[in-house]
Amino acid sequence: HELLYYGTFAFYMIIWTCIVDIFVLSSQEVLYGWRVYDYLSYTRWRFSNRENRWNLLGKFDESLSYSFQSIDLLCFSSQYYFILALLTLGFGSNIFAITICLRRKYNFLADPVFPIIAFVVILCCEVVTVLCKYLANTSVPAICWRGIWQVSRVQSTMDDMIAAKLAVGEGRQEDLEQER
Repeated sequence: HELLYYGTFAFYMIIWTCIVDIFVLSSQEVLYGWRVYDYLSYTRWRFSNRENRWNLLGKFDESLSYSFQSIDLLCFSSQYYFILALLTLGFGSNIFAITICLRRKYNFLADPVFPIIAFVVILCCEVVTVLCKYLANTSVPAICWRGIWQVSRVQSTMDDMIAAKLAVGEGRQEDLEQER
């Protein structure tokens, strides 16, 4: 029953969080003049016109405080959510491991096989890292796979994109409403 309650709670929290975020972001725009939608549109444009495949290798925006530079550089893109998913998976796995050790009253540091297990786990992580890097850079034309996070070479400026969106009489009203 506990898992069912937790699952139901998590499902409803997704819905309510989205609704509350809409009101909070709208009120911040009205009260403080923070143009959140414009900022997110700008970050989407920056991510699509980036120089490197991995966005954290780019240049930091020095006008922001140091604590916000990495988040701004990731542009709330798929790379940002990929990092969040990896961190969540890592923290969740560690919490499960600690919970198991505490419930079984097991001291893994006193286990004589612990150094061997730690070495094997680290070795497996390194092998998976090398394999993932290889798969990310390999191109397979038969399945239209060009690698992960390829850099698209779009030659446009932000002004051109804004002008295209603001064009009158072009029948783009539905596209603009869909983006909002």
